[in-house]
Amino acid sequence: MSVLPQELIDLCVDFLAADRNTPALSAASMASTSINERCRYHKFARVTITVPLDQVSPGSLRALKNAQTLVSVLVETPSIKIYIRHFSIVFWGAEIGAELLALLNEISSPQCQLQTIHFLMPSISNVFPNSATFHEALAKLMKMSTHHTLELVDVLNAPLWLLYSKSLQHLRLIESTMRGANDQIGPSASDNPLNLQSLNIHRFITEFLKAIPVERGLQPLLSSLQHLEISIAGASDAHAFMGIMAQAGGNLIKVIIRIASTKLALPTCFDTPFDLALCPRLQSFVIYLNIAKNLRYPAMENETLFCLSSINTSVRHLKIGQSWQSSTLTTFNSVEDDLYGWRLLDDFLNGPCVPNLLDLQIEVAVHREDTGRTINEIKVETEELLEKFIPHMPSERKIGYTKWVGVN
Repeated sequence: MSVLPQELIDLCVDFLAADRNTPALSAASMASTSINERCRYHKFARVTITVPLDQVSPGSLRALKNAQTLVSVLVETPSIKIYIRHFSIVFWGAEIGAELLALLNEISSPQCQLQTIHFLMPSISNVFPNSATFHEALAKLMKMSTHHTLELVDVLNAPLWLLYSKSLQHLRLIESTMRGANDQIGPSASDNPLNLQSLNIHRFITEFLKAIPVERGLQPLLSSLQHLEISIAGASDAHAFMGIMAQAGGNLIKVIIRIASTKLALPTCFDTPFDLALCPRLQSFVIYLNIAKNLRYPAMENETLFCLSSINTSVRHLKIGQSWQSSTLTTFNSVEDDLYGWRLLDDFLNGPCVPNLLDLQIEVAVHREDTGRTINEIKVETEELLEKFIPHMPSERKIGYTKWVGVN
């Protein structure tokens, strides 16, 4: 019997897990039953299946052997399954072997209390595998799992039925597309209507919306959406984003907008200002902008979002991130008209649109192109420019103002 409280033992094991010290966790698990329990909680929290590129290379053989070992452990000690909370499949190839199907079948057990499922395709040919046996095994997992988060990274043409899990609340699509499946292998929308709380899409927004069946529309999909993060790569994505806002704006609490391409500025994407009146419950508004290298008036892009007439009393937090080239700093200093967009932002902050704003954060990442100036010199110059851009903070109410400048 341990002389230490279990809470203290758990805390010590948690420190090992935080340091990703797997060998230490394995050694500690053999000390006593009370320590083993907590070690298992961390050691088996994440399970990753790797689909190898081939069946002969050393890396591929090692991945297959790891899958076989894990299947044996889960079969011999099924109690371990309750610790599995995060499950990932990394596709280097498209051939789904028997070892991987067996492991997928074990993960589909009701004993696994999955929280997240993650698909990653780092290979050049990143089209979702069309193997019938793989789809059947994956459909079983989706029907049995209680995961609330699904993430797809660099996955093309994933079947839409992946979304119709009974507990899905958070969806992240990073450079990924989905297709409306013609088969009925997986769960259906009638069995588990999609009811998202957060949606994060990096590019291909239009393609995602087109995959949703027309007869169902966007309203059921977005009716409970509270957090929306969108990375926009052009006018098509921007228009799709505005369509999402029109359907989901009433419940949104936080909105994050990013420009996905370093060659784009907001005026090339949006043809109308962002209307805060679409989001009466919005509390946090985050915008990450890219300053195009050769744009004559780089700060003008703020005009697109901040030349607003609507009033939103719920917005409390506003964060603006900018990405600059170091060569634009001279332009900012020498051309007075380049400050126009920032003056609009200054007027916006002091105007009636966000009367209850509590804090403002400005983040600027400067990419150094020349070696004639030190990182510290560029950072100091950038901070001075920020003070010049926004000289008048709202004076009639207390507002927290923080700025961060990074140079790389």
